[in-house]
Amino acid sequence: MISRLILRKLERKLQFDPPLTRRITVQRNLRIPMPDGVELLADRWLPRSGGDGLPTALLRTPYGRGTYGAILARPLAERGYQVVIQSVRGGFGSGGTFDPMRQERADGLATLDWLVAQPWSDAIVLYGPSYLGYVQWAVADQLPPQVKAMIPVVTESALTLECADRHPGTSALGAAQDVAGQEDRASTVDASAGRGRHRRVR
Repeated sequence: MISRLILRKLERKLQFDPPLTRRITVQRNLRIPMPDGVELLADRWLPRSGGDGLPTALLRTPYGRGTYGAILARPLAERGYQVVIQSVRGGFGSGGTFDPMRQERADGLATLDWLVAQPWSDAIVLYGPSYLGYVQWAVADQLPPQVKAMIPVVTESALTLECADRHPGTSALGAAQDVAGQEDRASTVDASAGRGRHRRVR
């Protein structure tokens, strides 16, 4: 887990506004049901007092909730949001199998339905970079009225294998290979070597 000291330095470097509170609580491993019966896990970050009813930032990620929670969720929770950070299908305790980009629309819409139904949720903001941005675009045409903003960062709405030709070192396929093995602590396969194999996929 990233240290609080590093987080404070990062906040100063990025010139964040001062926090409203440093007293944050985390409700871990909330189970969010999908229409096919699979459950996706999420953590809810919020101020220890007065959190219910604050705007909710929803982050859906394949990268795990630990470090991403510390880097993205905590600063938002300290500045007047409650944050729901969810592991997408097939990763970090969430059920099902990770199949990049294919399930994010259905799962994203089901997650929004669940969030709208929570008594502590009101206005919703979608937020996040990279794959966390793509999952926002996947549901953008069918958002409930409770969603007041989308903030996709460093991403695009139509990630395809086409980018494997244009950006071979950082393609969506290469990233998918990395994500697929990130929970395997015993893996000794070099990520860059794995990415090189994408050239044979046509």
